[in-house]
Amino acid sequence: MLYLKVVIILFNYRINSLAFGYWTAAIQSEATNALLPQKACQIAAAHDSYVYIIYTGVERNNSAFALEINLLKCMATLPTHIMELRRVTKEREHTYNSFSLFVLSATPKESTAYVRRITNIMNEKQKRKHVHKYIFLWRDASLEQLRELLSAVWQRKILNAIVITGERHIYTFEPYAEPGFIIKRITDNRYFYDKLRNLHKQQLRITMFKDFLRAIPISRAELGYTGVDGLFAGNIAAYLNATANYTQPADNENYGSCLPNGSFTGVLRDLISGTADVSFNARFTLPCAAAHVEMLYPYFKRKLYLVVPAAKMQPEYLIFIKAFTCTLWLLLSLNFFAVTAIFVLLNRWAERLPHAVKMKHGRWYEVFEMFVKTHLGEPVAGFSRISSLRQYLIAWICFSYILTTIYFGKLESSFVHPEYEAE
Repeated sequence: MLYLKVVIILFNYRINSLAFGYWTAAIQSEATNALLPQKACQIAAAHDSYVYIIYTGVERNNSAFALEINLLKCMATLPTHIMELRRVTKEREHTYNSFSLFVLSATPKESTAYVRRITNIMNEKQKRKHVHKYIFLWRDASLEQLRELLSAVWQRKILNAIVITGERHIYTFEPYAEPGFIIKRITDNRYFYDKLRNLHKQQLRITMFKDFLRAIPISRAELGYTGVDGLFAGNIAAYLNATANYTQPADNENYGSCLPNGSFTGVLRDLISGTADVSFNARFTLPCAAAHVEMLYPYFKRKLYLVVPAAKMQPEYLIFIKAFTCTLWLLLSLNFFAVTAIFVLLNRWAERLPHAVKMKHGRWYEVFEMFVKTHLGEPVAGFSRISSLRQYLIAWICFSYILTTIYFGKLESSFVHPEYEAE
């Protein structure tokens, strides 16, 4: 009888322990189901996006369903679009920045099928991939599962992707680290950043063709090019810390063309087939190939306009002085003194001629006063009878008339179009 009581006590203890462990695990699971969506919502809200797309229906178990419900609740304040994964065959091309969220909770045996289902809908031809971001909620995923998912994402040439496995366990990948592709745990809240700044001497496959103006081979095409396109390729490879591997189209075509059977030639074939990463030959993209390759945006020169407060208007009394420049005023003054001095010398020489009549008011200061008056349009009284001196004076009067007309024209223009001080 004693033995039976001991067995019953031990059995009840085992049942209570299992029940306590079950309820503890259930509480932890519920807390995780709430924390993961909240973390995803915090990250999504911190990155402005035109639309937030939630792909639902990845799995139909209770854990994934709870994660989806909590995710939909916290994303309700953002412009969210809900899409059922089973009805999506390929991700749409977005002309705007987007934010995509997925929920996974597969076992290790089932993870490959779920990863393949998700990555198959990702559009590797998506334009402007740097403005599209992806978040995967995968509770308690192992490093092998993370590597499988993120390597499949990178095969689609997508860089901005993170996996949230716990509140403080957020992972991304580095495609060009020193040892190669690695999984990286994020600890500094920098979830999306430029991963192509340093390729750590890894190979950058460049396909180019000869152009004797823009892409001139150094000695052999495999060693690189000079010219605008060649220097551009070399500088980009050096800036990215990459090892440039130059190749030429195997079919000896240049840019290439689109064939009626849907295939391509030249550089286009190397890029579309994946045998090359980039080409630096400056060419227009053919419409038939625009959907298969990405091109750099054209660079246009811009004029820089500097907006500053307008200068003050010049005082009106300066209009009479600013009608002519300082240099012109100086030249006119020198011209006046030169004309006056020449006239005084001519008058002195003429008075020494036989039977010459001395000019009334012929002293130098009187001659100076006479030229000033004639310049201002006043009449002359008591001038010399020598004809050569009269012709000299008439030429001066004509010059003064023309100069005065120009001066008054400039004055009228200054009154109509006022001038401003130098800025």
